[in-house]
Amino acid sequence: MLPGARDAAPKRRPFVINQLFPFLACACLLTACAEPADLRALRQEFPEARLASLAAAARDAVASLSGDTLPPLLGMEPGAPRGIGIRFIGADSDRGCVSFWKDVEAPEEAVAATAALAARDPRYGDIAREELAALHVEANIYGEFRRIGSWREARPGIDTLMVVNADDPTLIQAGVALDEGWTASGYAEAVLRKAGLDPARLDDGTLEWRAAPTLRFVLRP
Repeated sequence: MLPGARDAAPKRRPFVINQLFPFLACACLLTACAEPADLRALRQEFPEARLASLAAAARDAVASLSGDTLPPLLGMEPGAPRGIGIRFIGADSDRGCVSFWKDVEAPEEAVAATAALAARDPRYGDIAREELAALHVEANIYGEFRRIGSWREARPGIDTLMVVNADDPTLIQAGVALDEGWTASGYAEAVLRKAGLDPARLDDGTLEWRAAPTLRFVLRP
């Protein structure tokens, strides 16, 4: 506060706040209403504090790894509509990422094994314990994946996009698309490339596209 600001018409401040409050309330209400119902429901189930706890648990699980022994995968139940993904991010690139996109009944029980597998992701090499402190840890929670007629139906910044080729699913998290600044078509092409498919097959009718609302929390070093 600048010197003298407290004395510069203190009686007007409540008036201004009272005048602005209806507009602020309306803005908050419109924001809530604009959020898709499935994402809003997922956020109610997984508020930021719960996501932060999952990210912290992922980091702790990797810090506790010893040798080649990995924790058992718990908290899974066939048909459970939730999924979990753990991603480790270095200064220049990813250092590991693993997702279970469905059948996750209890994310708090599944997170340790998911994080351990991400830390041993063969695409990036094992994460050393002394390296862990410098990495960002991203926890993702997926809602139920729904079949969509085209990649164009995925909602940018909301949905994780998946392609299914001959019953083999491949996905890239919504957060990666945001970080990379991909367009909708660029995102779909990246998913195809990850699946080992030609990006020119964007509109190939033999491919199945799915999308799911996704929440993420990034735990910084």
